Amino acid sequence: RYSEETDWETWRAATTHVPEYVFSIGWPVLLLAVMLRTRNGGFLSVTAYGIVLYAKTIAPIGAVSAVRESSVIIAALIGLLVFKERPWLGRVVSAAVVAVGVVALAWA
Repeated sequence: RYSEETDWETWRAATTHVPEYVFSIGWPVLLLAVMLRTRNGGFLSVTAYGIVLYAKTIAPIGAVSAVRESSVIIAALIGLLVFKERPWLGRVVSAAVVAVGVVALAWA
């Protein structure tokens, strides 16, 4: 026999990996938090790209591109050193290739 209580217990049992605070604050609050985080992330992403486009109008494109691509190297190093991501060899080799490209763009 269907009841909301049985449905809730079944759903909760299927989502045991979800932290307890998610259940305690309620889904509307969680949805609002996710929407705000996504909106802020989208806004920051568009703003960062706008800054790069503006920088390309006032500085040499090679230098701006080199600085912009250096974030890939920094992200790889943070992943390796702070978060202990593995396998590390592919990340280091990829970061080295990007570093060579950054140097080539800076010298261009």
